[in-house]
Amino acid sequence: MLTGHLDTLLTSGHIEGWALDREQPGALVEITTLFEGTLIARGVACRYRRDLADAGLGWGWNAFRLSLQSWPALSPAKPILDLMTGSQRLWRGPVAWRDDVKHQYTTVQQLIAQDPTQVRNPQLLEGMREHLTKVRGTLGDDGFIRRCYLAIFGRQADLSGLAEYKMQLQTGELQAYDVVAAMMRGAEFLAGNRGVQPPTLASFPFALVEYANTPAEPDDLLSGACLSGAGPL
Repeated sequence: MLTGHLDTLLTSGHIEGWALDREQPGALVEITTLFEGTLIARGVACRYRRDLADAGLGWGWNAFRLSLQSWPALSPAKPILDLMTGSQRLWRGPVAWRDDVKHQYTTVQQLIAQDPTQVRNPQLLEGMREHLTKVRGTLGDDGFIRRCYLAIFGRQADLSGLAEYKMQLQTGELQAYDVVAAMMRGAEFLAGNRGVQPPTLASFPFALVEYANTPAEPDDLLSGACLSGAGPL
């Protein structure tokens, strides 16, 4: 089930919102935004937002911030906009303007921190706890730990590390996500220049083909969520 929402127009020349396929949380949704039938923005929903993850929406990786192609013409305080994917309308309604400034990055560290193709903070994968548990179940403990080593450190697992993580998984001391988080918080990962590729890329190292065939989450998953557009879906 495809759904989404337009949150705000920014005076820096952008529009923000979210869009996802609830039956395939890792799917990349291509979207367009229309004003009175005219295209004003185009792109994909592939950015992380913590509130989406907290609401159980697409692991949190279904937000977007798109450049407006014709934003000076949008003079109404709250223009009526359409959020589309192909010919399907996901949402329609008024969108307010908000003051914003264009970000200027002056250091390499700032550019790295904003790189959408690398994840260096394990909290950005926290919404994937259930998914990572499924990956562990598919690969087995040895296979899952080896996959973590390759994805996070870019190397094969050492025997001592493999044995330690396997013991912690089997005793319940750690769950699948905890293994990923522990590695990403460790000195070896923090000292490196690489990150983990996010679920919005086809090369995401923890992809699970079978996940596309699992049923969508129940509708009451979003009950009580304080999220724009997260009313009844």
